[in-house]
Amino acid sequence: TGYYYYTNKKLPWDTEEFIFSILVFSLICIMTIAYEKSNTFLLDKLKKKAEYDELTGIFSRRAFFDVLKYECERAQRYDTTLSIVLMDVDHFKKINDTYGHHTGDEVLRNITRLCVKSLRKSDIVGRVGGEEFACLLPETGLASARHVAEKIRRVIAESRFDDLPGCTISLG
Repeated sequence: TGYYYYTNKKLPWDTEEFIFSILVFSLICIMTIAYEKSNTFLLDKLKKKAEYDELTGIFSRRAFFDVLKYECERAQRYDTTLSIVLMDVDHFKKINDTYGHHTGDEVLRNITRLCVKSLRKSDIVGRVGGEEFACLLPETGLASARHVAEKIRRVIAESRFDDLPGCTISLG
């Protein structure tokens, strides 16, 4: 194009065609960028849905087990301790049957909040079943894990929420 312009003193296309081509090219670039941004947004949203439990906001079963595998490998590599506390809401079916699933969902959300508040930031909580949860406690030995489990059990047993039934949990 440069040589053609140099020898003929004009471009090989009309000005309108040139402007139209630039506009089409610009539109294609803008659409490509918008498409890429929307794909990135949707993929991030999809990843979040896969990693976090929609009801409680904590790790989903799959994400929790991925983190568990990583932490087990890390504990072996650095020869550190690692504990897991498993939790199950006592008589949860009775709560759902008596008060309804909406109330049961609120109970699970409240239990999750209390559990997360009772743990360190480095501890990981996941929902591994309907009313089953697991707490991963990196660099925590058996005695400390028992203490943490008892603290969670006591906090939940002593908590009362407006218009919600009290509940207890079993831990191991």
